[in-house]
Amino acid sequence: MIDPSDVNRDAETIVLTLDNNLASTEHKYPTVDQACMAIPQLRDVSRIYINGDTPIEATEFVQLCAILDKGTAVRS
Repeated sequence: MIDPSDVNRDAETIVLTLDNNLASTEHKYPTVDQACMAIPQLRDVSRIYINGDTPIEATEFVQLCAILDKGTAVRS
C-alpha cells in the first residue's frame, strides 16, 4: 500500500482505462483529489499514475482515496 503521507495531492494524475478492444484511454486530472472523485464514474480502470511515477493498481488507488478523504474530514 502506498503511504498517504508520501502523496502530493496537487500532483497531476493520469487514470488509464481499457475499452472492449483492450486499448488504453488516458484521463488526466490536475490533482489526486479530482482523480479520486472521477474514479467511481470510470469503467475498467487499469492503472493510475500520480505525477508520472510508478503505476498504482486501481484497488490500491481507491483505498488511498478513502484514506485521503478521511484525512480531509478530520482536518476540517
